[in-house]
Amino acid sequence: MKIFVFADRLGQELQPLTDRTCPALLPVAGKPLLEHTIESLALADLKDITLIAANYADQIRLLLADGRRWGVNIHYLSSRGEAEPGLFLQRQAHTVTSPYLVLRGDILRNPCVQQFAEQAAAVEGAVVQATIDHKPAALCLVRSLDTAALEHLAWPVLTQAQVA
Repeated sequence: MKIFVFADRLGQELQPLTDRTCPALLPVAGKPLLEHTIESLALADLKDITLIAANYADQIRLLLADGRRWGVNIHYLSSRGEAEPGLFLQRQAHTVTSPYLVLRGDILRNPCVQQFAEQAAAVEGAVVQATIDHKPAALCLVRSLDTAALEHLAWPVLTQAQVA
């Protein structure tokens, strides 16, 4: 199964934490968020990863390289930052067949990706979305490119006042 990981959030609402890096590279428990995401995918035996990055893509490539360290294959695509996932994936439609998994790389999850992928395979629908407390968890199985169904993957832009 093909995996698309969006690590293109600019993170202005997190400044000064993001003055020198992107949100996906912020450390949690001694590792960047994105590394936790890659480990979760590797544990689920999901190996064909396309990573969408914007600012600080060079730092991301330096950290992850080709993914060999985790037994995965990582390919990179560029974004201008905070790309609309549905539109971005529609532009890639000629290169990928469904189903595929789409997730944000700048969100910490427990290693639930494998459970989600297995359970989502048994659910019908163009897009099967993971939720936590009835809110989108920025993780979904996509069977067709319905941009409306992928809206929940777009990161909401928050002001510093909303974060505080």
